[in-house]
Amino acid sequence: MQTRIFGSVTPSSTGARWILSSDIRAFCCQTRGFIVRRVAGIAAIDFTLTHDGTVAWSGTIEHVVTDADAEYSGSFVSTVEQAMRHTMADALHLILRDAAHEIEHFWLVAVNGAVPHFKSSTFAKAKELRACTVHL
Repeated sequence: MQTRIFGSVTPSSTGARWILSSDIRAFCCQTRGFIVRRVAGIAAIDFTLTHDGTVAWSGTIEHVVTDADAEYSGSFVSTVEQAMRHTMADALHLILRDAAHEIEHFWLVAVNGAVPHFKSSTFAKAKELRACTVHL
C-alpha cells in the first residue's frame, strides 16, 4: 500500500515540521489448548502526528489475529512458534495498514478540506490545521 502522504522519511526529526511518532502498547501472542492449540497475535500502538510541535492527530490502533481468522497468513499445519510469529506479524500488518489509512484521511481533511468519516474531535483538529500552509 502506497499512500504518498510524506515527501520523504528520515530517521531524524531535526528541522521537521511534521513528525509521526509511535509507542508500542502491546506486541505479543498467546496460545491456549492442550492437544489442539489456538494462537492469537496481539498488537496495539499509539500514534501521534505533530505539526511544528503541536499534536495534529493521535490515535491508538489495536488488532488481534488468531490462527482461525481470515487475516492469518500462516499455515494451519505448523509449529506453535511459527503460528505465534505469523499471528503477531499479521496483527502488526493490520495496524500499519489502518494507521496509514487514518493518517491519509486526516491529511485529506487538513489540507484539502475533504469530508471525513472518522471521529469529530479529529475533524476539529484537522479543520484548525487547514489554515496552515503545509510544505513537504
